[in-house]
Amino acid sequence: MKHKGISGNVYNHAEAGGYLSYFLYPDIKVFIDGRMGILYPYDFSRNEYVLASKYQVFFQPVFSSHSIDYIMAPSDLGWFPLLRTALLSGRFEVVCSDGVYTLLAKTEEPNIFSQVMYREIDLLSQDSVNQMKLELENSDGDLDGIQHLILELYELWLKHGSRALNTPDLAQYYSLPILTRCAIRLADIDGNHQLGLALLKRLKRLGENDYLYLIRFHLLGGNIQQANNCIRTVERYFKTKDLFIKTEALAEELQFYQKCIDFLKSHEKNAIERLKSLCKSRTYYSLFLDHLKREQEKRVQQETSLYDMNTNSSQAPK
Repeated sequence: MKHKGISGNVYNHAEAGGYLSYFLYPDIKVFIDGRMGILYPYDFSRNEYVLASKYQVFFQPVFSSHSIDYIMAPSDLGWFPLLRTALLSGRFEVVCSDGVYTLLAKTEEPNIFSQVMYREIDLLSQDSVNQMKLELENSDGDLDGIQHLILELYELWLKHGSRALNTPDLAQYYSLPILTRCAIRLADIDGNHQLGLALLKRLKRLGENDYLYLIRFHLLGGNIQQANNCIRTVERYFKTKDLFIKTEALAEELQFYQKCIDFLKSHEKNAIERLKSLCKSRTYYSLFLDHLKREQEKRVQQETSLYDMNTNSSQAPK
């Protein structure tokens, strides 16, 4: 940050606040440091830092009432909700990211690069990648080339599908959590549960969204018990102390996956239509259901073949 001459107000991880202030003040002014409960009142620390860093409902008022130029957050899924909300707003872009921290910078105009980062599947096409390239050329961000690497993953996926993302040449990419999660998203779009599960194992720490992907990949792989265990884990994850806020969106998504488990256990042909009625025309869900339907058809076919084999074996002359 000092080398690049970055200055302004930073919404930061508390543990980094003292370090940033010591080395970069007055160019950098931090939002908080490690003196929570001493310098910073309890209500401020809880509502504008602890909860705002995890939940969108608390995050948005903070950024409306404070002049935030940068977000410096740990590169793990504990802070993923904040990073994802900021990026999908189109008002922040990735400046740099490593295995420790991710730095986002505020932008004057909404940018498509941020909007396609995670679950905005409809926008991911060759045209959108070309537009992202153009925006990147005219941007002051991307200090360490992270966005160029993400675009390389996108283009590779567009040309060859998610199978091309599982090569030894890309192993160095996946040393960065943000690139690993981009590849996980692409594997999810293709319904490539083998690649998705392998990439999730590379992450040192799993958070809410990682577990949601884990549920989806287990369902696509027919691993019903593992998917059910993940649902229970996510529910426990949000029931810790007084920070439990189970958002309506999360509750609906978990309920949807529970119904997917029921669907995989059944042989009803109309069950998939009932699930699609819950999707509300969201591509994120409907595309997943297309993959899930193929998985169920495969399971039924395997069970039918096994039944036929056992029947023929029992009827064979001895």
